[in-house]
Amino acid sequence: MAGVAPKERRTALQILSYIGLIYAALAWGSTFIMVKSAAMETGPLLLVAYRFGVAGLVMTLYLLLAGTPLFHHLRAGVGLGALIALMYITQTVGLVYTSATNSGFITGLFVVFLPLFVFLFERKGPTYRDGAVILLALLGLWLLTGGLHGANAGDLITVVAAAAYAAYIPLVDRALRDGARPFTLLTQSFVVTSAIAFLGAVMLRESFSAGNVNLWGVIIFLALVPSLSAYLAQFFAQRYVLPLAVGATCGMHDDVNGAGDEPAHCLKICGEAMQSDQHLKPLERIPRRVGMQRRHRTIMPRAHCLKHLDRFA
Repeated sequence: MAGVAPKERRTALQILSYIGLIYAALAWGSTFIMVKSAAMETGPLLLVAYRFGVAGLVMTLYLLLAGTPLFHHLRAGVGLGALIALMYITQTVGLVYTSATNSGFITGLFVVFLPLFVFLFERKGPTYRDGAVILLALLGLWLLTGGLHGANAGDLITVVAAAAYAAYIPLVDRALRDGARPFTLLTQSFVVTSAIAFLGAVMLRESFSAGNVNLWGVIIFLALVPSLSAYLAQFFAQRYVLPLAVGATCGMHDDVNGAGDEPAHCLKICGEAMQSDQHLKPLERIPRRVGMQRRHRTIMPRAHCLKHLDRFA
């Protein structure tokens, strides 16, 4: 952007930042159901370990090839990695117990926690404009997800994820202002997240099975799109956008999830019915099963994932 006035250049960078945040919201929000299915197959902690391990490996190789120091601002990277681990482990474990809609709605409540953490870390209270933006984000979240359905233990676990993400945003802002390199910071946090999740998986004796090709395809997708590229977009945006604005924009990822949860679930039920030997009776039961799912969201765990439920009971 040579020859562009500083004010115009900053405005253009802010527009690009919001575009990046919208992309991150879409990447995160479109994968709740995918994460739920994969967590049931491989185990919640191992899924977190694998996806961030792959993302961390890709970033480490890039930094080595670029000759960038790996340990610059290591303390900040370790702290952010611990928060990402807390956020994704609690969210993924919560998804084993609860529905994708509930998980998305509760995770979106981080916009309520965000002003508190901004005040604690920055000593800055929200303005009236910030409050209006947060209320609008919550309203959109409620309208698209329909709010909470049948609260359970998974929902309580997911509240921790919302609080962790609310703390994560202002801490990223502080680290970047202190001169941390975004790529290095992200690499460190991914490696720390993967290490913590692996340690948790070992302690809880999750099965380290190789899985199938489709599962690893999902893991690589989760590593490269909603983990690597989406967080890079967020880091870029936080250089030009205030934390509360980042939170309000990223909160859309739960709206995306809520809009997609019911259609995906209905398609799943239809697929199960079509595979049955009795072609008519299962189809007649579909409306009743959908109604039951909406009234009792805690029915989601399946028999083949009970081994994972027992570890967190």
